[in-house]
Amino acid sequence: MTGLMDRRHLLEQLASEQIQVAGGAGSAGVICVDIDQFKLLNVARGTQIGDDVLCETARRLKSVLRRGDTLARTGSDEFVVVLRMEGRTDADIRALTEGVAAKLLRSLAAPFHL
Repeated sequence: MTGLMDRRHLLEQLASEQIQVAGGAGSAGVICVDIDQFKLLNVARGTQIGDDVLCETARRLKSVLRRGDTLARTGSDEFVVVLRMEGRTDADIRALTEGVAAKLLRSLAAPFHL
């Protein structure tokens, strides 16, 4: 529905990232996003509205990311972002990951017009 990678494909991607990181070929940052009270939205407004919210959430999250980053939907209302980073210090990785997380949250702050 959202056109995003699913949990199984994400786990494969993370296994590949782990091998590269362990081999010193790069680093990665991981961000998990969960929509609070999503089940309540589905009950109160119906699953079509819930589906629309999921698709719009995916669109907004994707708009923040770079080409090499990964966005997956791992559960009904759960998303995971994997940020590829090469040649960066741990402090840089943390700062970049926190900055992207803040941008992701800002992208979701605007009202959803459904």
